[in-house]
Amino acid sequence: MAGFTASRVFAEREIAQGLAVLAAAGEQTPAALPDFARQRAEDQPARLALVSALLNARFASAAPPGSREREALLRQADATLSRALTVRPEWGAAWVVRTYINYLERGLHHPATQAAFVRSYRTGPYLRDSADWRLRFARASWADLDTMTRDQVIDEAVWLSGRGRVMYWNVYIRLGGTPAYPAYIKRRKETFARFGYTS
Repeated sequence: MAGFTASRVFAEREIAQGLAVLAAAGEQTPAALPDFARQRAEDQPARLALVSALLNARFASAAPPGSREREALLRQADATLSRALTVRPEWGAAWVVRTYINYLERGLHHPATQAAFVRSYRTGPYLRDSADWRLRFARASWADLDTMTRDQVIDEAVWLSGRGRVMYWNVYIRLGGTPAYPAYIKRRKETFARFGYTS
């Protein structure tokens, strides 16, 4: 039990380090990756594997297209993300990262990218840390989305817009002037009216 506790503490430390790297605007080269992000996928706990996959994918996005560096980073991202999904197959946040990796590997409109995006909503309809990215993705690929996924995007947008003025304006920036916007406004008014609020 003590060993398990210790390993969990180290994993939490590494996760915090990884999130700090993601939040920083520093150099995104392989040399800047934390050591844990280079570990074999099978050696990483699920949450650490998720952060590792996202780090590798983010760094891959900054590498020259078609370069060996980009391909190696995407291979590592894919392997560690697969590890996370093997352990927790119904993990919405992991399916968001899978969407991102597929997007980098295959493009926005590829069926595998769209399928991962749909799965992210089926497994995690409201994700605080991923909601803004999902709105941007949905804006860019609205014509590819089925009716159910569009409805879930609108529901998440309404939920996000109620989390403060900054989030309200973020949603407006993401959806304003798009085919999704009229449906968002209608749903927001209906939802707020049920709770006695005006929007």
